[in-house]
Amino acid sequence: MVADDNARAIFGPEGDRLFSDTGRWLQFECNGQAQAVNGQFVVPEGGAVSIADLLEQAYNQLDPPSPVWSASPNGTTVAMVTQLPTWLWIDDGYWNGGFTARASTPSGRVWAEARVHPLSAVWEFGDGSTVRCNAGSAYAPGAGNGGSSCTHTFRHSTAGTSGISLTVTVTFAVEGVTSQGTTVALGELSRTSAPVVVQVAEIQAIETQGR
Repeated sequence: MVADDNARAIFGPEGDRLFSDTGRWLQFECNGQAQAVNGQFVVPEGGAVSIADLLEQAYNQLDPPSPVWSASPNGTTVAMVTQLPTWLWIDDGYWNGGFTARASTPSGRVWAEARVHPLSAVWEFGDGSTVRCNAGSAYAPGAGNGGSSCTHTFRHSTAGTSGISLTVTVTFAVEGVTSQGTTVALGELSRTSAPVVVQVAEIQAIETQGR
């Protein structure tokens, strides 16, 4: 009945365009008369799917891992320091990881892929403060305070406590790309790192002779 549903569109009862696994749609005839098969007069060879269903499947399969981050000082082996900026950054391999998920017909002829693009990182600290930034920059000795786009300055030490918890949440924009050459926005999703308890130290100094 239909040799290629890319060339001749087939629509379902809800008005959504359908595709078969092979592109072919069949019709059963008896004595020259078309006969319904399960209520349909054209039957998809290999099953029928809609692009919207494939996009939903791809989105639901998309599962980026928890963020991978670093800090300098890291707050675990080396304490962070009050009144001085702590550098924070998302590891480049994670920020530019290109996490994707694909849903397709069995042959792979018709498919939809969900892809993520990072939007922001929000750092949350056990002292109630937050920092919103992008990936940040890895610390390099001698870079100075102006070398990073993501820092946080602690005002109080954790001396006498177990430390404070640090987490970071990365929010992604999700887009869908399909075998039909279309690209659509699918919304956003976020992933949060497991909490890490960090220590914040205070450098003691004694002022003498007005200095």
